[in-house]
Amino acid sequence: MEKVKPCPFCGNEFPTITKCYGNIYRVVCPQCQTYFGCDCTAGHDESKEKTIERWNNRVS
Repeated sequence: MEKVKPCPFCGNEFPTITKCYGNIYRVVCPQCQTYFGCDCTAGHDESKEKTIERWNNRVS
């Protein structure tokens, strides 16, 4: 599994991965509360791996 990259906004090196419901996940920065996933734009068939990949490759 791919490692979660640091938060692009505050630099926190330990974003967390949480399961919202079903197979829907999100990555959350506990320091600045930035998150990715668990909404309509993230898609409803996300896997943990896909959510991490999208967090790591998004534009900040």
